[in-house]
Amino acid sequence: MHHPDNPASGRVLVKAGFTRVGASDRHNDDGGAIPYELYALEAVDTLAA
Repeated sequence: MHHPDNPASGRVLVKAGFTRVGASDRHNDDGGAIPYELYALEAVDTLAA
């Protein structure tokens, strides 16, 4: 997950092998919501032949 004001963090996540999986709102102190992009790192089965 990265802050929407920092898209460079999202690019770093993608370069590191993460995949964008959606978005989620995070609520701030004044009651508003900020949409954050969510990323996941999928496990690779290294034992499979």
